[in-house]
Amino acid sequence: MGREQNTSPSRGSGYQVINDLFDRQQDFIVVGLCGKTGSGVSTTAEILNKEFEELHLNMEPPAAWTDYERHEYRLLYNYAKKNWNCFYLVKTRALITARVLGKTADEFTQFLCELVNADKSGKAEESKNTIKQIVENELYNAKMTFEINTQFKRTEKDFPNTGIKTDEFFGIGENPLDDYDAILLNPKAEQEQRPIVDLTGLQENDYEVELPGAEEDSEPTNIHIHVEDAASGRISITNHDLYSLFHYYQRSRERKKGNINSLYYWILEEYIYHFLPEQTRKFWEKMSSEVPDFDKKETVAMQLLGNNLRISNEPLDKDPDGKYYELKENAYVTIARDLNHSIKILRAYMTKKAELTRRGAKSADEKVHIRALAVIDSIKNPFESMYLKQRYSNYYLMGVYTDEKQRQERLLNNKKIAVEDIRAIDRVEQLKKFKKEYDDYKNKITKNKTINREPHAGEESKILPRLFQRILDQKLEQVLPFIIQNVSSCLESADIFINNSKDNSAHLNLKYTLVRYISLMMYPGLVLPTRLEHCMQVAYAGKANSGCISRQVGAVVTDNEYEILSLGWNQQPREQLPCLYRDVCELHALYDPDGYSDYENADEGKDSFQKAVEPLAEEYNREDCTLKA
Repeated sequence: MGREQNTSPSRGSGYQVINDLFDRQQDFIVVGLCGKTGSGVSTTAEILNKEFEELHLNMEPPAAWTDYERHEYRLLYNYAKKNWNCFYLVKTRALITARVLGKTADEFTQFLCELVNADKSGKAEESKNTIKQIVENELYNAKMTFEINTQFKRTEKDFPNTGIKTDEFFGIGENPLDDYDAILLNPKAEQEQRPIVDLTGLQENDYEVELPGAEEDSEPTNIHIHVEDAASGRISITNHDLYSLFHYYQRSRERKKGNINSLYYWILEEYIYHFLPEQTRKFWEKMSSEVPDFDKKETVAMQLLGNNLRISNEPLDKDPDGKYYELKENAYVTIARDLNHSIKILRAYMTKKAELTRRGAKSADEKVHIRALAVIDSIKNPFESMYLKQRYSNYYLMGVYTDEKQRQERLLNNKKIAVEDIRAIDRVEQLKKFKKEYDDYKNKITKNKTINREPHAGEESKILPRLFQRILDQKLEQVLPFIIQNVSSCLESADIFINNSKDNSAHLNLKYTLVRYISLMMYPGLVLPTRLEHCMQVAYAGKANSGCISRQVGAVVTDNEYEILSLGWNQQPREQLPCLYRDVCELHALYDPDGYSDYENADEGKDSFQKAVEPLAEEYNREDCTLKA
């Protein structure tokens, strides 16, 4: 019998190893999207969130394409038709908005009132009441309904070709709520036999859920569950309490305590990937439609909330006493941590589904493919992308760009955003522009102490003076790259670039491009690089020859067929040391006169270069010099 198994040509060990390798490559992928507002980032995310049939791609390539291109198209189409899975969409704006749920509704109401100058308007009290009502009803107290029976009912789509009942996975009876201990008991609290929620004698009522261990961090220790229908197991939880559950999950992971009940993954997956994004959209739409002067201020609010989180780990800039929250050194990855935990929830949820499916598999050899594919809409700071890159080997940053004129036309015509609003958004998204405007603001403050520090009339100035003043008051100039959006730097560090300039209303070019790159992520080497990609690969390799410590640039010169004629990179003048090897103490001591220029070596005259670097050399020679750290 052993010989018969070993001679199987289709299931040999080599085949199995390679097959398993590509299975892992396909089963977990994270794509982060970056790009300027209006470049098509959200459109790209929505396309990745679709099933293959919903892309409506043509089975045959365009007749005008070359024979080479048509072969490649058919190969990619056939591969994607079999292997494409829709991506779970992680909405960064939803996670940023959810952060305010850690504050009181009154605090967030005050923040929003300041954006519309409600305190100064003739109907200040009326505006405040309207805003507060929307904040409470559409955000804090909005309820997510979760049907346990429906969620755990096996469907052919979710668990194909299995004979197992999902209730067996949790060790529960025909009705999941009949045996509450089995499904809701905290597995790490078995000695205490403390259920997550006591459903004994279940009735349509409110129950308080104690979160084990939460009291250790002085965090909220309970949430409330409303049982709407005991027979069907339908429960509802408010957005505020769901965020507490999400925050509890984060703390449990960070404390490395594995006391997360399996049921939580089902609830949190529904919350992060379905309820929260939809409820966030409804909240901002309600604000825009019912609050005077709030139309199109969502972008302003989101940018302020995001920047505040990167500064202090707090969504608001000031506490209830009107004092700025202090700078926290690790706050710049606050948003990235929320993204990371959202992905962890998805992966845990899909792992549970895979385990459930394996239990129902007809044989041990039957393959289980439940893929955890996530797309992030969107990433605005390169350090957030770096944080995710360090945690996931299958993470790719995808830069989406478009012709600048076309981008502005989209915002003007499709989004109905005014020109001055577009300029304001661009200044906040581009660190270089932001720093220039901040320097101008700082100079005005320095020259004229009585300058009006309050936001001026007009949308474009709502965010900038408020943010400028916080940076000035808290002396945050040195950490600007960490706390401010920097889309240009994100694009520079992207693994994949997509030109979204020329396309039709169905986005067929964009869809095909995405199919190509997602297929390559799943199966590297499936198709050859394009001629442009080949040129970029050579240029990218060439930049490694540069000794510049601030920026390495490689470039190739080609003919009109993209055949490479020459390769180059930025470098210091011939026979001079590259900046990477230059040392101020060595220069000042004249250890290597041939490695530095005559101007740098000259030590005569009060304005000589040697005189200029002398204080720096003395500082560096000190034992406690911060430069050495």
